[in-house]
Amino acid sequence: MGGGVPALKFRSDNHSELKALNSLEDFGLIKRENDLYRLQSSALPLLDAEPALRVMSDIERVYGVLQARYRQTQQTHVLVISLAAEAQLTVPEVAAALQLMLDTTLWHAGHSGDLLRADSFVSPAEAILDHASFAAMAKEVRTWNSNRQPRHALRVGDEAAGQDEPRPSDNLRRAWPAARACLQEFSFYEIKEVAGLAGFDVTTAAHLVQRPQKGASKGELMSAIDEQVGQMDAVGQKRFLTFLIEEILRRRPEAEEKLAEYLSRLGWSFVSGTLIPTAEFDIGILSDTPSEAHRDLVKAAQRMRDGDLGGAISAACGAVDAATSKVYEEFDLGDPTKASFQERCKKAAMAKGVLTKLDHQLEGLGWRDADVMPFKRNLEGALNQGAYVMQTLRSRMGDVHGTKPILRTLAFDCLRWSELIVGSLVNRPD
Repeated sequence: MGGGVPALKFRSDNHSELKALNSLEDFGLIKRENDLYRLQSSALPLLDAEPALRVMSDIERVYGVLQARYRQTQQTHVLVISLAAEAQLTVPEVAAALQLMLDTTLWHAGHSGDLLRADSFVSPAEAILDHASFAAMAKEVRTWNSNRQPRHALRVGDEAAGQDEPRPSDNLRRAWPAARACLQEFSFYEIKEVAGLAGFDVTTAAHLVQRPQKGASKGELMSAIDEQVGQMDAVGQKRFLTFLIEEILRRRPEAEEKLAEYLSRLGWSFVSGTLIPTAEFDIGILSDTPSEAHRDLVKAAQRMRDGDLGGAISAACGAVDAATSKVYEEFDLGDPTKASFQERCKKAAMAKGVLTKLDHQLEGLGWRDADVMPFKRNLEGALNQGAYVMQTLRSRMGDVHGTKPILRTLAFDCLRWSELIVGSLVNRPD
């Protein structure tokens, strides 16, 4: 059941049900991963087919044992072989159940990569005590996705306003289970503080106080946060999760590895502790980029992410300013501020010998002069035109105060041109 089926073939075979399939994806009941459709554990309790009922029975037995273990030893590793004995299941049955359970991250704090090894283990987390059964936990997870918009839905007012703004990424909202698992590792009052800094209305949880007797538990506090996250609109959820994850990493840098793998599958990466959508930024360029340009490129991507389009344009141009200023200093080209943006880009590229180096590299690949020359001319023209585009956008749309009308597509293009121009001025191996 957990192996998945080829997504494209499944969609082709069930083309008349594409609307239903899209809804199942949107609401997190199935997931497309490596071109396979995989059933998510939150969907299992909804199925009444015999294989699903059998697997759910195994999962509940495993869940019950892990609850009891957590009460005894908290997050101590539980060996899968021991878990199998206590649940009265075989090791392969327990491994199969755990593999399905792992996509719901609330209940566990860690596990082995290969669950069939003799020394494999799983570590239950405190949240496993918040739900009497795995089915109850799965029901709560489904509520997080219940207010999502269908993928083709249009936000009210967008069409009438004619604004060139995309819907916030649904993918980041799917990161809540992973972020939640990291958040609940903090102390009771740290959870309140971190969530509050991210946008959680702490006044709604003012009655939740930790006391030696009859006080609130971390589970109750986390449930209050769950409820508020579920009530946020798409924009609010995205903003909350972005700030929450960055605040968690600021306090617990070691959590980055735990979050990075999960978030990378959803199209997000960490750059200098900042959460950036990979679709908007090529982090590979940063390894060779001067520190000044590095900071501005990250800032541009961050502002783009947060909807500050004018600020993104300004920061993208600032990255080029930093890169060209370094070249001016390196080659003693004079005062870069006395040249226009386009002129300083062209002069810096010439000083670095960008096209000359490319000439030799292409000849080394066996290109003929008849092919090299027109290619170089067009590349030079493209970089020059890109600098002109950035120069114009900085003047007409690069407003950090947000008072000028801006097209998101052009802000995105500005960030891409910044990456290309800065990348061309960086020393790279042949």
